[in-house]
Amino acid sequence: MTEESVKTPTLTPEQQKQLVDDAIERQERHAESELQMARLFIDRGKIEIGRRRLQEVVELYGKSESAKEAKKLLKTI
Repeated sequence: MTEESVKTPTLTPEQQKQLVDDAIERQERHAESELQMARLFIDRGKIEIGRRRLQEVVELYGKSESAKEAKKLLKTI
């Protein structure tokens, strides 16, 4: 196969938008999962581990709703 015979598929603007939206949704779900994990650690008395997990949520997902919630929780522990 030559380089000329390999064609890169092009995406329509709608397909591109869908890919971005899907990626954002996956990232939001992951942030929420990480936030829940931090809460579990805190609820079980593992405050420092929970605090680190909350800080990671803020650092990695700073603009998400989960990061906003993590910031609030950090102020309370």
